[in-house]
Amino acid sequence: MRSLSICSTLLSACCMLSETQAAPLDSLTTADTGLNRGEFRTDIGFDTMNHTLDFLHLQSGQGVSSDTGNYSGIHLGLEVAVSDAWVVQFIYQDRFKLVYNRDNETVKSWQVAAKYRLTQDRNAAAQFSARLGAWGDYSNALVNNRQETINDWTLNDIVISKPHDRQVQLDMIGAFKLPADLALNTFASVGHSIVSGGQESAYHNNCNYSFTFGLKGVYGELSSPPACGGTAPLLVNFSASNVLEDMSYTAIYGELGGLMQWHPDNSRFTIRGGYQFETLNRDRVDGVVAGNHHQPYKTNHILLGETVVNVTEGSAMYLRGQLMMHQYAGEIPMLYDSFTAKGFNLKSGLFSIGLYSRF
Repeated sequence: MRSLSICSTLLSACCMLSETQAAPLDSLTTADTGLNRGEFRTDIGFDTMNHTLDFLHLQSGQGVSSDTGNYSGIHLGLEVAVSDAWVVQFIYQDRFKLVYNRDNETVKSWQVAAKYRLTQDRNAAAQFSARLGAWGDYSNALVNNRQETINDWTLNDIVISKPHDRQVQLDMIGAFKLPADLALNTFASVGHSIVSGGQESAYHNNCNYSFTFGLKGVYGELSSPPACGGTAPLLVNFSASNVLEDMSYTAIYGELGGLMQWHPDNSRFTIRGGYQFETLNRDRVDGVVAGNHHQPYKTNHILLGETVVNVTEGSAMYLRGQLMMHQYAGEIPMLYDSFTAKGFNLKSGLFSIGLYSRF
């Protein structure tokens, strides 16, 4: 009976570490971590998507290139109960292969958060907690392999160096026990996002230029004059009022969602399904997108399913599937700009397999 009791505690609480991921996995949020003072839990997992796993035919069914939607990455998480009411959470993700809009990117993500349990009685039928956290993404470079046009200049192989985004988010979480071994968790969130583009370079007429974005224009300097035969201009200047909005902007966003969990008494298994709705109000970039006659994507819907099975007294394995209606809108904000927005009409998904351990 002791083993079953530990199993139940681990399975009912294990989702708390996985929900420290960026926005889409907020649908795994619960009010109580299940950890006591001094205890901690780890999460190590592998995330992937490819043609073999794409049984919903998201790639072929949407008429995209053969690699679009492919994903490979790892995530590492830690949460520590610093008191009976407070838990701190950390996560690191390395998305070493992320193909969207036909571009193959490498993105790293991080998150830190602190959660306070407002309901002290863990046996209460309704429990509530609040969480304040910060999270973000960064990359050494994002590469746009398509041809783009700025004020009649045709650019190829656009590279954005050192882009990043940072978010601050507040969550209010409720958990409710239901009959038939069911539990319902709900959450509402609000956050502020800052997206920063870095130095940009691109090719024009087979010559490489390094570009700087200003408030009223784009300034380009020829990177390698001898390679262009001495005929290309050394300096270029595009007079445009919207170029800063293309690469750097802020946003306010909100989230609503919930998680239904089924965990029979004395069972090794837990099955959970979650839903998350996110809406984003970006301050400038979507006006540029609309001005370019493309559709801005200001919302996202995320569906999630997970099965967890206890393997030892202090560990459990999980298999998770995730479906996003508008690719990574809201999860990796820096991927969205006036050049890439038109590709966010596509659905995207991934699978994760991992191990929770409690100490």
